[in-house]
Amino acid sequence: MFVSFSFTACSSQKDQIVGRWETEIEDEALGNVDMVYHFTEEGSIYLEQREGDTIPFSIPFGTWVLEGEEITISSNGEENRFTFSVSRDTLILKQEGQEDLIFQKV
Repeated sequence: MFVSFSFTACSSQKDQIVGRWETEIEDEALGNVDMVYHFTEEGSIYLEQREGDTIPFSIPFGTWVLEGEEITISSNGEENRFTFSVSRDTLILKQEGQEDLIFQKV
């Protein structure tokens, strides 16, 4: 999945997204893998693989932008738009016709 974000929303919304968010991804070759998406204040996203308490690598994934209650994630030449909600330490990205993406704050 490619995700690109840009911020035009108020700083409090942006502050809710900035940081590291972990989710489990099912990979055909590797099985279930815990991945961390690091959303930076500057609008970049880095993909990190978690192994225990360490993060052995971090690679650029894409960019992100907020517009009201929507977040646009751009990656690998694709742009995906989601509605988002943050409740305590949970981030949920919703896209019509797709399964919700659920992240936990790291």
